[in-house]
Amino acid sequence: VRLFYPTDDKITGRIPYLNPETVNDFCHRSMERAPSPLKGIGWIMHTLRLNTLSVQPHATVAAGPEDSLPLVVLSHGVGASYDVYAYQSISLACHGTMVLVPTHLDGTAPVAQQPTGRRPILFDVRPKQLEEEGKKKEASQLRCQQVEIRAREMVLATEFLLSAKTMKR
Repeated sequence: VRLFYPTDDKITGRIPYLNPETVNDFCHRSMERAPSPLKGIGWIMHTLRLNTLSVQPHATVAAGPEDSLPLVVLSHGVGASYDVYAYQSISLACHGTMVLVPTHLDGTAPVAQQPTGRRPILFDVRPKQLEEEGKKKEASQLRCQQVEIRAREMVLATEFLLSAKTMKR
């Protein structure tokens, strides 16, 4: 999970655009599933590996109007992760919004680090394989399970953030 928010602190930090723990798997898995015309331009993924974001980790949260800030909970699409939305998240934070961006552990991200830090969870290709085998009902059921996991993750992350009392102002 990444949390972006406005701050009045001086921005002196930089973080990698792509999570260093999963970047190699992320780039490989993304290009592996890319349409044929994109497979020849793997340099794009390499460029993303080199990018960094100007942020201030653990900065003081800027006070919003009436000491509250709007919250956007951004859920990545199938085949993406929280990394992909970092620039949009920073832009929203610069305009006074808190942005909570998880990488879902439902198998829809190219790669996601397990909460324990162990073996990464890789993209779940089963829904597409089931569809190709003509098992549309099973594919639909599996995708529904993924959506339920995703919804629970979003609710839990939002509830945690709303209940957190440790954020400095």
